[in-house]
Amino acid sequence: LFDLYLTSGLMVFLSVSYRNFASSTTLDRKWLIFDGPVDAIWIENMNTVLDDNKKLCLMSGEIIQLANTTNLIFEPMDLAVASPATVSRCGMVYMEPHLLGWEPILESWLNTLPETITEENKTLLKDLFMRYAPCLLNFVRKGGFSENSPTSDANLVNSCMNLVDCQLSAIADPTQIASAKPDQIAAWIECYFLFACTWSLGASLDSKGRKHFNLLFKELMTDGLSLESKRRYKLLIMVDAPAKPLVTPFPDDGSVFEYQFISEAMAVGKNGPKL
Repeated sequence: LFDLYLTSGLMVFLSVSYRNFASSTTLDRKWLIFDGPVDAIWIENMNTVLDDNKKLCLMSGEIIQLANTTNLIFEPMDLAVASPATVSRCGMVYMEPHLLGWEPILESWLNTLPETITEENKTLLKDLFMRYAPCLLNFVRKGGFSENSPTSDANLVNSCMNLVDCQLSAIADPTQIASAKPDQIAAWIECYFLFACTWSLGASLDSKGRKHFNLLFKELMTDGLSLESKRRYKLLIMVDAPAKPLVTPFPDDGSVFEYQFISEAMAVGKNGPKL
């Protein structure tokens, strides 16, 4: 939006959308959402829109009256270049990212999964996230280890969802899993999550942090969080032992970062899925 040509394109798109909404005769509520940085050039052109007049004045001389059923929402990262005139014309809602949390993102994501993922599978995925993510995120923030790149909790959880999505594509086609049993699909989903969790929640840590992440992750898979680990990493929550063991946890040898998920082994292996 800071590029002159992009700014011009934005104003063209805005005027077209604005005109369509103004000419609409329906009583449905309409929304124009500006998601991105606020640029001093185009935001100043919006002052007449944000006034009580609610009019968009174009360079051609055309004036478009904002319909009563239309709302404008700005979602900028900051207001560094916005003038007091612009700020005073808008109702402001300031929210720190950590106040929103990552749970709403999880709920929304679960609703976008393929149709082959049943409600039982979604419940399994949600239970996995709710069991491991809070403790591991707490470890990343409070464990005393450095991140190679700064992250937020929502960013790490969203990365985990993206990695699970990539692997779920293998069972998104009903014809590919027609002969698979529900228990087998559940085992696959467990493996998808374990691999994704490793390379999202633990991926930003330095080498020393990864060694301790490996120990904590394996501990959570088998016995739950011990008081010793809770004190060592200054964690604020407790995690009980799992109600039932994972079908295919990471092997005891080596680090969780040294394993990859091989889906072919699940289809042809005699001993079930393998990590």
